[in-house]
Amino acid sequence: MKAAINFLTLALLLGFNLAQAQPEPTAWVVNSLGETLSNVNLNSGQVTLNALMLGDSPNDLVITGTTGYVVNSLSNHVQTINLITQTTTGTIEIYRGINPWSIALDGDGLGFVPNFLTGNVSVLDLEAGSEIDAINVGGAPESACVFANSIFITDVNYDMGSGTFGPGRLHAYSLPDLIFRGTVEVGTNPQVVKPGPDGLLHVVCTGNYAAIPGQVDLVDAGALTVETSIPIGGSPGSLAFSSDYIAYLGAGGWGGGGAVLSYDAQTHQILHSAENAIPVPSAAMGIAVTSSDHVLVCCFPTDQIAELDSEGNSLRIFGVGDGPVTLAVWEPPSAVKPPISGDMSFNLSWNFPEPFNSSTTIVYTILAPAPVTLKVFDLSGRMWENRALGFQPVGENRLSFKPPFTVGSGILFYSLQSGRWITSGFMIYMK
Repeated sequence: MKAAINFLTLALLLGFNLAQAQPEPTAWVVNSLGETLSNVNLNSGQVTLNALMLGDSPNDLVITGTTGYVVNSLSNHVQTINLITQTTTGTIEIYRGINPWSIALDGDGLGFVPNFLTGNVSVLDLEAGSEIDAINVGGAPESACVFANSIFITDVNYDMGSGTFGPGRLHAYSLPDLIFRGTVEVGTNPQVVKPGPDGLLHVVCTGNYAAIPGQVDLVDAGALTVETSIPIGGSPGSLAFSSDYIAYLGAGGWGGGGAVLSYDAQTHQILHSAENAIPVPSAAMGIAVTSSDHVLVCCFPTDQIAELDSEGNSLRIFGVGDGPVTLAVWEPPSAVKPPISGDMSFNLSWNFPEPFNSSTTIVYTILAPAPVTLKVFDLSGRMWENRALGFQPVGENRLSFKPPFTVGSGILFYSLQSGRWITSGFMIYMK
């Protein structure tokens, strides 16, 4: 009975109220040189230049729900932003590290920030707005991701004295206890790590910008072994996956036009290497993919975002501010109820404890590897969570949801969506 009620209610919300109340899909762009945040309405193409001032040398942006977290590398803090009001709501100071590079969220209220110059990773309590711990990994950590009950951290192993890179490393620590699991050696200058649709970690190794070309190492998260490498070439430094499992990489192109590379993230076949790269106006930095599989690329030297279709054809160019380095896409829930067929990605889900007063665990079963997004709404149709979970493995999966402190007691609706497929439920929050 519960499944029938929650599906009907959520369908009504998705089909009418949310379509009326929610903002339009938006690309949020971090301008490193201008130290501002711009946004692009992806429906109308309207650009709001320099909508918000950021700190010194902003370098990364992650969005969860309607909150953005910007890492300001020289200000040594993480800036918390309300994307609806376009205002800064707080800063989280980094005291235990220097030169924070990026941020990864665990979905349960913690953030992990690699500090390039001090060889450690700050652990942040996002709700309290404070740094609560640090993981000492050594070297020069740049990126992190949470996957399979672990936090994975890349170490580019850069020697500032000689200006050279040692062997790249990927460190693993278990969650939530932060116990060291081990290290696997990967290619030169590993700048990005993300879970892929094949159930492996995709580690983007940029190379040394000269004789050593870029590659993508595919790591078994359990065994901590490199299963294979994709010799993509060039100097890739960012990664995003489409819903049809194509991996796109921003790969610079400082000598002329910018370069976007791509490969099939399931078969590992190279589609566009450095030899036949997808061209964009200038050096390609950050990259993101929309729900319609349009590719958005930061073109740093020309202060633009290039929008490409899934075939790599240029669609639109947006002027966004001085030195766009990274971007993230926020999209409201679809107003169209997904079709039903026998080829479903999900089985029905449930949560425990129920009711709950702090956090609850949502359990769901996925039938094929797929990128999954969690969305949570209240009875008015206001969305409180919009979290990209990345590619999830086949079988039973679990995720923790902790409402923001501003959420009141009552019924909350949630949806788990992958492409056209959706499963939904409701939960009772007793504050």
